[in-house]
Amino acid sequence: MPPRASTSKGPRRDDDYVYDDDEADDFVAGGGGGGGGEDDDSGDDFLMADDGDFDDGRHFAAARRKAAKSGRGKASAAATAKKKGALGGPSKDAGKSYAWESSFQRSWDVVGEDQSGSLEASVKHLLAQGKRKRAAREERRVRRGIIRHLVLVIDDSENMNEKDGGRGTRLDLLLPIARRFVSEYFEQNPIGQLAILAMRDGVADRLVPMGGNTADHLAALSPPNRNRRLEPRGDPSLQNALEMARSTLAHLPTTSSREVLLLSGSLTSCDPGNIHQTVAALKAAGIRVDLIHLSAEMKILRDIAQETGGTFGVALNEGHLEDLVREGVRPREIVKKEESASRRVGDEDEDGEDDTGAELMQMGFPLRLPTHAPPTLCACHAKLYPPAGFLCPRCGSKLCDVPTDCAVCGLTVVMSTHLARSYRHLFPVRRWVAVSWEELARQRAARRRKWQRACLGCDEVFPPLPEEYVRAVETATLATSSRYECPKCGSHFCLECDSYTHEELYVCPGC
Repeated sequence: MPPRASTSKGPRRDDDYVYDDDEADDFVAGGGGGGGGEDDDSGDDFLMADDGDFDDGRHFAAARRKAAKSGRGKASAAATAKKKGALGGPSKDAGKSYAWESSFQRSWDVVGEDQSGSLEASVKHLLAQGKRKRAAREERRVRRGIIRHLVLVIDDSENMNEKDGGRGTRLDLLLPIARRFVSEYFEQNPIGQLAILAMRDGVADRLVPMGGNTADHLAALSPPNRNRRLEPRGDPSLQNALEMARSTLAHLPTTSSREVLLLSGSLTSCDPGNIHQTVAALKAAGIRVDLIHLSAEMKILRDIAQETGGTFGVALNEGHLEDLVREGVRPREIVKKEESASRRVGDEDEDGEDDTGAELMQMGFPLRLPTHAPPTLCACHAKLYPPAGFLCPRCGSKLCDVPTDCAVCGLTVVMSTHLARSYRHLFPVRRWVAVSWEELARQRAARRRKWQRACLGCDEVFPPLPEEYVRAVETATLATSSRYECPKCGSHFCLECDSYTHEELYVCPGC
């Protein structure tokens, strides 16, 4: 017998029906008025009211639904506002910006027009800030390797023929910067030596062996139209270049720093083996590798720099590329601050003498040959060069140029001026202080010394001290008075002399 259908009051419930609370409001339960006082036998659980009652009930139900929806909307808005408050996002009212807009910087607002509508003043201000930033670097007396042996590796593959929107190809952009680097390297490191390698055709080509002759290195970096050896072709091989650099530096004494500077513009490398084994060998030999890329960052280059204790950078433009390359001109630190501090604390012998692990090396000052001396064969090239040259103080062999290592006895032959120019890196010039108008007025009132009207270096006249000087326009690096004071001698210099002294001269003219 089939089960009896349920006759309980309430809305219908079956598989195809979804109950809605608002649906019950569309019906008015039958009661005592309008539709008869007695229940009939029709089986209907709800009775329709009369027209007036039905209209009132319908409007009442619609009002209830509208109020419910309004309540749900207000609750949703309150929940959204509470969630935004929890996330820390400020409202857009009162001119406030969102959190993701706070880090946005309008770099073009830095450049402003002057009274005449020109941008020259703003550009000069930005250039002056760059000069002051380079000259005002922190100077610390640290241990540096002034006897340097550096291998310069240049990418000479087909990828260097690409043009990045500038003038000429990548190689045309790189070669002038490399030539300026070679000139500054021998100027700042007179007792250092340099070798140049090129990566192309899947191998490494040695353009110039390790030596100190500036003319040979500059000739090797001449443009490809005058030097067929620098014509780009093939693929680069990073592993072969590093292996050749390691074989060039591995036999050198530990008293000299061993470094590699690699300039690359390719995103690929054609290597014959596992390059990580080469990196491990470089690390074991104590060879530092600095890498600069012209297009993008590569993980293998970053790993090489981290493993060998070097640096890695990607050039943003031509000026940034030259800044990255020039960082290799100055001698590198060979002892970290923590290691140096630990050595200074407890490195004393039983006799009480300090033992920092420094080693001594022999050097000799050569004898310069007169210009009227007869031509003789030199020991370095075995060629009949002009009479000008030097004689080794130990074995008497003729040398074409110094500084160099004697090809016969191996003595490091240098001039006394070379040692003096290398010595300045160990005792750098102290950072000069920017003088404000207020400080300048106080110095003039105190009359501690003779009033200085012009720069001590170039004799450029400083701007006069105004009667009502501005106190609130002083910046962290630039001086409104255009004066920079040496803290040791108290002399005043202009910005150009400040930059030249700290980057080229390394000696204060006033001290």
